[in-house]
Amino acid sequence: MNLEESLENACNLPQDQEIDKQKEPQYDGEGRPIDSLLDLRDFFDAYDKGDPYMISAVQELYGEILDKAPEILSKESQWFKTWMWGGKRDLVTGLKYRDGRFIYPRV
Repeated sequence: MNLEESLENACNLPQDQEIDKQKEPQYDGEGRPIDSLLDLRDFFDAYDKGDPYMISAVQELYGEILDKAPEILSKESQWFKTWMWGGKRDLVTGLKYRDGRFIYPRV
């Protein structure tokens, strides 16, 4: 899957679509209804890097991923490649930078 397809898929996740009440519920591979699954984007939006509970929760999630699917954390995984295309942010200023140069917001 290339970057364009990844971005298109990210914009068309089931959580973003209106739920049709007439359809049969869909289930994941372990028999859980898909609508009961958590959307990680909600956690990124609300993340407070100073909150010890959030820090602990991220550490627990990391441990679960290491136990059950460590390949997800590989730099060769598609989600990481897509994330890298967005550029990095300076942790002090919050400004994006790419190729060693800051990207200033347009005013």
